[in-house]
Amino acid sequence: MKFQAEQELKASRLAWTIVRPSLFMETWASVVGEPLMKQGKALVFGRGRNPINLVSASDVADVIMRAVTDPAMRGVEVDVAGPDDITLLQCAATIASAAGVPNRYTRIPRPALRLMSVLARPISPTFARLAHDAVVMDTLDFTRDNRATMGATSLTDVVTKRWAAGPMTRRP
Repeated sequence: MKFQAEQELKASRLAWTIVRPSLFMETWASVVGEPLMKQGKALVFGRGRNPINLVSASDVADVIMRAVTDPAMRGVEVDVAGPDDITLLQCAATIASAAGVPNRYTRIPRPALRLMSVLARPISPTFARLAHDAVVMDTLDFTRDNRATMGATSLTDVVTKRWAAGPMTRRP
C-alpha cells in the first residue's frame, strides 16, 4: 500500500519528497526496555540475534524539516537509517547498561510469535501486528547500507536520555 501511495504521489502534480525511515529506535527501545524497567527483564522477540537498523525519530524529523524547506529535495526519495545495525539482545544490553540494572531478558520464541500473530487478530489487531512484525524482524534482513542518509543519534544516546537515572526516574 505504501508503494502504491508513492506511485500515485509521483504521478500527481504535487511537489513531493518521499522519506523512508528504518524502524524507529524510540519505539523498539520502549518495547524491549519497558518490561526491563517494570518487571526486571527486557522483552526480546525470537532469537534476538538478527541485526536491524534503528533510527531516531529526531533524525527523521531533521530530514523532514530539510525536505520541507530545501527546494533541492523536491522529487527525491530519501532513505533514512540509524548509525548502527544492532540486535534486540544488544538493544536490551544497552538499555540495562544505561539504566544501571542487570541485563536480564525474556525471549518469546518465534513459533509463539507466529501463533500470537494469528490468534490475537480478532481480539487485538494491534498486538497481532506487533507479533507479526517481530517475526519479520527476526527473520529478514533489516540492515541498511550506506546509501541511506545516516542519522547521528545512537541507541546509547536515546536510552541514556530516557533511562540514565535508573528505572524509578524514567523520563517520557
